[in-house]
Amino acid sequence: MKSNPLFGPGGERIGDESKEPSLPEATQAFIKVEINSGLDGLRTANEHQFRQLRTEIRKRWLWLTVLSWALTAVFGVSFYGAWKDIPKRVSKEFIAPKVQKTVTTIIEQKSSNYIDEKIKPLDQRVQTAATEASRIESEIKAKQEQLQGDQLALKAQLDIQQFATAAKSGDLEAYQKVKKQSATAGPEQTAAVSALREIEIYFDLDASQILTTHWVDKISLQDPGWSLEELVRDLHSQKDPALREAIVNTIGSFPEGDTLHQGIIGELFDQLKDEDNLRVIARIVHTVNRITKQSIRPLDRDVALKWWELHKREPQFQSPYESFLRAVSEEEMTNATMIKLLEETIEKEPNALFARCMKAATLIDVDDTHAAQAELDAVEQKRADFRWLYFVRAELNAKLNNKEKAVQLLNDAMKRSPTLEERAEQVPLLVPILHSKGIQRPSGKQP
Repeated sequence: MKSNPLFGPGGERIGDESKEPSLPEATQAFIKVEINSGLDGLRTANEHQFRQLRTEIRKRWLWLTVLSWALTAVFGVSFYGAWKDIPKRVSKEFIAPKVQKTVTTIIEQKSSNYIDEKIKPLDQRVQTAATEASRIESEIKAKQEQLQGDQLALKAQLDIQQFATAAKSGDLEAYQKVKKQSATAGPEQTAAVSALREIEIYFDLDASQILTTHWVDKISLQDPGWSLEELVRDLHSQKDPALREAIVNTIGSFPEGDTLHQGIIGELFDQLKDEDNLRVIARIVHTVNRITKQSIRPLDRDVALKWWELHKREPQFQSPYESFLRAVSEEEMTNATMIKLLEETIEKEPNALFARCMKAATLIDVDDTHAAQAELDAVEQKRADFRWLYFVRAELNAKLNNKEKAVQLLNDAMKRSPTLEERAEQVPLLVPILHSKGIQRPSGKQP
C-alpha cells in the first residue's frame, strides 16, 4: 500500500512516494493517520513562522514591484517578459523550498520519539499477536489432522461393513477384501476380523438351512424331475449366479444311492475352481460335504481344492459326463458321432436317463425305430414318469403314424414340464401333433 503524498502551498508534490513501506498494512495505516495528525498540529503551531515568512516575501515583492515599475518607465515594455515570470519564480525559489525544509525538519525531529513511543510498542504487540496466531494455527492443524485420521478410520470401518454385506449376497471380491484386511495389522483389523467371523457364521447357518432355492421348470416353477447330466450341462452353461446356486442345491438334494453318481464330484470341482460367486462356492462345498462325508467349512474353497488334489484320481470320483457334455455343446456333429458319445456316457452311467432319451431321438432321426424303442424301454424300467421318456415316445409314435398315442404322450410330457411345448415346436415330427385334436397346450393355444 502506498502512502498519500504531501503537497506544498502551490499544490505540488513534496517528497518521494515511490518507495514501498516494509511495515504491515495495519501499522502503515496507523502511522499514516498519526503523521497526518502530527503535521496538522505542527502546521498550526508554526503558523506564526509562516506569517513572518509571508511578511518577508511581501517586502521583497514590494521592492521588486517598485523596481520593475521604475525599469518599465525607463526602458518601456522590454522587461515585461521578465516581470511576468516573477510570481512563478518566487513560488518556486522561495516558498516551495522553505515549506520543504520546514516539513523535513519537523519529520526528522518528531519521527524518532514517535517511533519509540508509538510504533515500537505497536510492533511488539503485532509480534505477540503473530506468535499467538501461529500457535492457534498449529493447534487447528493438529486437530484437523486428527479429525481427518478419524474420518479415514470411520470410512474404512464402513467399507468393511459394506464388503461384509456384499459378501453375504455372493460377492467373492468383497469377501477377499475383508479376509485380506483381517490379516493386515492396522486400526481396521479388529473390524475386519469381526466382519469375517460374521460372514463365516452366516454361511455356516446358510449351509444347514432346510429350504433352499432349486432349479425348476421356468413355467410351472416345479421340479420336473431332472436327470443329473441335465443339471451338469446347465451348471456349466448358466451365466446367472443365482441360477447356478439353484442348480447346485438341486444336485445336493438328490437321494444317495443309484441316482446320485459320485462322479458328479468331479463336475462340481471343475465349477468350483473358476467360480466367482461366494454363495455358489458355499453351496458347492456344502454339496461336496454331503456326498463325501467331509466337514469343510462353506467358504474354505482352498481347503476343498486341496482335498480334491488328493482324491481326484480315485475311480469313484471320475466324471461319466465328459462325452455327454461334448454331445450337447458341439454345434455341428453327425448322428453317428452323437450316438457314439451318448453310448460312452450310458456305459459309464446307466442312470443317465436324459442321455438315453437323446440317443433314442437320434436313432429315430436315422430311422432305427427298433433300437430307439429298446432304449426307451430301458428308461421306463428306471423311471417310468420321466418327462423326456414321454416326449421322445411321442416323437416315436408320430414317426410310426400313431397320432392319437403321440397326442396322449405329448400331453403327459407337457403336463410334467410346460416348457416342453416350446421344444416340441422345434421338432418336425411333433409340430403336426401340436395342431391335432385333443392336444392340451400349456400356453392355451388352440390346435
